[in-house]
Amino acid sequence: MVRTHGRTGRSSSRMANAMPYNPYHPEPYLRFDIDKIFDIDGGQLLVGEEFWNFVAGADAFEELVAIFERAGSKVRPKLQELFDHR
Repeated sequence: MVRTHGRTGRSSSRMANAMPYNPYHPEPYLRFDIDKIFDIDGGQLLVGEEFWNFVAGADAFEELVAIFERAGSKVRPKLQELFDHR
């Protein structure tokens, strides 16, 4: 990936570790002493909202949440019915 980026001729790049899901949202992800491994405030680790907004632009995370909420409201009754008949 770094080699490919180098061939584009762009002068800037950013490397970070990422986790697309934060199970503690809206609280920060601080599991397993992760803050001792990565400089979270320095942008070495992008988690949840930070990751999605970096990858897809400002407010991308909020848009994703809205999409999942709409999908969930449509699917939830069907899933509930399946679980009720077990």
